[in-house]
Amino acid sequence: MRLKITDAGFAKLVNPPNTGTNAVLITQIGLTSTAFTPSAGLTALPGEIKRVATFGGQAVGDDTLHVTIRDDSTTAYSLRGFGLYLADGTLFATYGQTDPILEKSAASMLLLATDARFTEVDITQIQFGNAEFIYPPATTEVLGVVELATNIEAEDAVDTQRAVTPRGLRAFTDKRFGAAAPTALARTLLSAATTATARTALELKGAALKDTGHGNGLDADTLDGKHASAFALAGDFATVGHKHVIADVTGLQTALDGKASKGTNSFTDQQFVGGTYPLVGFGAQGAEQSFIGGWANAGLWRVWSNDRAASSEITIKHGDTPRWNGSSMWHAGNFAPESKMDVAGGMFTGAVTVKNNSLRVSGWGSVATDGVIYFGSGDSYMFKSGAAFTFKSAEGGFNATLNTGGTIWTSGNFDPVGKVSKTGDTMNGVLSHMLGGADTQQIMQDYGYAGGALRWRVVLDNGGHYSLWRYPPGAAIRTLAFDKNNGAAYFEGAINAAGRIRAGGGFDPNSPQNAGVISSGSYGGALAMEDGVHHAYFYTQNGDAIVGRIRNGNNGAFNQLFYAGTNGFSTPAGFDFGSSRKLKTIEGPQPYGLAEVERMELATGHYKPEYNPDGRRRLFFVAEQLAELVPEAVNLEGVEFNGERVASIKLDQLLPVMAKAIQELAAEVRALKAER
Repeated sequence: MRLKITDAGFAKLVNPPNTGTNAVLITQIGLTSTAFTPSAGLTALPGEIKRVATFGGQAVGDDTLHVTIRDDSTTAYSLRGFGLYLADGTLFATYGQTDPILEKSAASMLLLATDARFTEVDITQIQFGNAEFIYPPATTEVLGVVELATNIEAEDAVDTQRAVTPRGLRAFTDKRFGAAAPTALARTLLSAATTATARTALELKGAALKDTGHGNGLDADTLDGKHASAFALAGDFATVGHKHVIADVTGLQTALDGKASKGTNSFTDQQFVGGTYPLVGFGAQGAEQSFIGGWANAGLWRVWSNDRAASSEITIKHGDTPRWNGSSMWHAGNFAPESKMDVAGGMFTGAVTVKNNSLRVSGWGSVATDGVIYFGSGDSYMFKSGAAFTFKSAEGGFNATLNTGGTIWTSGNFDPVGKVSKTGDTMNGVLSHMLGGADTQQIMQDYGYAGGALRWRVVLDNGGHYSLWRYPPGAAIRTLAFDKNNGAAYFEGAINAAGRIRAGGGFDPNSPQNAGVISSGSYGGALAMEDGVHHAYFYTQNGDAIVGRIRNGNNGAFNQLFYAGTNGFSTPAGFDFGSSRKLKTIEGPQPYGLAEVERMELATGHYKPEYNPDGRRRLFFVAEQLAELVPEAVNLEGVEFNGERVASIKLDQLLPVMAKAIQELAAEVRALKAER
């Protein structure tokens, strides 16, 4: 960890004449759960949780301090940074990071031992008030904590930081000298003071000191007292010219007489080549060759190319067809050419069946896309010529041509019963048609039966009025009309003129209109609702949303109930939260109080403009840190921002926590007063 010395801490290191440095004394270490970036301008540790005096420190290098921090309290927190404080309360140096360094629970003890590095500072001038909890790394000059080497690390003998155990030393010597080494003999040799003593231990006699070899008078190089020269043949064996005639070798001439000459030769009987793959080859080795022989119980004739690949091969096997390169050879026994159709044309004497495939006829008149199929002996055919199909049956007199885009209607794709006759018919569905003069287009009508039955009529006139009528007037809906000129839409009949949807008529909360109105005007859009003689409104004004009501009909006073604008929410009547004991299942006292309030991270700043562009400076809680203290007061996915759900705070859940903190402070004040 690299600590950042503050400006105030650096000032404490410099002596007043500015000629050197002062020794400084670290007496406390502050802890924090807040993620922060250390800077020289800090005078207090951000979000400090507590300070501890159970720590120690010692210089272990030119720029490194070993610092040990212990906290065995029941406080639970996430440690993200710490600060060193001098005896006069000056924040000397800080370290902080985003991710937790350690997590402490109420039942655990925090013990942090770390090497902190400083730059441009004489660390020998930094002293610690309590050396009880120092655990520095051990070096050749500093006593401290050391890690033991494993057997493998001891055997490798390259690690300069770890200490070797007796078992590790044994592993090193076993690897170097063998298991259980050295032996008694090796220990004797290692203890020998002179070479003569070592020779004696090895039981070497005087001959070991002489120049050995033939002619040097050393008896150890003789056999039964004789030198090797006594056993040599007379003269040089290579120059003697030792020879034997064929007659001297029993049976040799007879065996040679039974062999064939490598040159020309005449065989007087059958000759067989044995072995697993008996072959007789022709040609020079490495060049193109031919072989005749047997291979896998089959007669074989094979031609090999220069690269030893079989280019041509005939195999003849008992019970099988002769094969050329693995394929059956045609012969009179397995092929009759007269039974095949010539590709130039011919006549089938039997039936032709195409199964699981298609029969394609193409190329009529040298046009690849045309084709003709004839049926019977007469002039009946199916013919495709270009984009047209012609079907002709000479015997039945049928002749039809299907051109591009044409369709042949059959009982399979056309049912005349499902069509309406032009001369008159009965419909059981909807008929849409255009009637009327120049000013009115009657789109649909149903006059029903005589005697005043219900009638429907839909009319569109050229003035832009759309009407749906239903007769007689006492029907549930008499008229639904839309006027394109003023945007009005209204129902008449059972839903009377008070039930309208309007636009352009304006809305004034001080001059209320009938309930059920949606309108726009000087006050923006509005929605009015009526409950007996009371009216409620929701409308917009200058971009703000307002909810209000009027009691006792149109002449009552308008009361604003709720306001939502760019500056927030407001309500003259205030907010009520259901809090009756009858509404709750009480499980016990709430557990949060002064301890949690002291640890809450508080900040100031502005909302990001893409979330709230009003630019107001605000005071903040930090929801993610508050969730660690009072999880009931935070919704971790309460707000959507830039495509993700982020945390929000439930302020009403903080009120009991603040009240509990005040109660605890009041109790402490009473206790202090009682001690006076």
